Amino acid sequence: MRLLKSYFKKVMVLDFVISVIVAIICWMGGLRSIYYYANGLFIAGSIIVIIGSLSGLGSHNRLGDMNYYKAKAASSEGVMKSMSDDMQQINNSGSFAVFTAISGGTLMLLSFIIHNLA
Repeated sequence: MRLLKSYFKKVMVLDFVISVIVAIICWMGGLRSIYYYANGLFIAGSIIVIIGSLSGLGSHNRLGDMNYYKAKAASSEGVMKSMSDDMQQINNSGSFAVFTAISGGTLMLLSFIIHNLA
């Protein structure tokens, strides 16, 4: 439960920071309507989701390359250490993709709520 609270706290902090950045960009750009702000939140959320998806795809693309495994086989590390590192990277990439999906999805949801209430 503690880990879950920490996870959602990170999501909320990231979403708050991005919301403030979007507000500043809208204000400085002269787009001072709530609709422009909601559109900015949607675009920012979409960009975050895309970054997470591309990160996950890039990690799996590298691990599927045979040259990567040939280079790993020539290293002085043991096979178990090498496999353990690869599995850890897959887990980290997957958790980053989930984190960005939740964070970007929250921003897009906030955008929909603003559009419907305004």
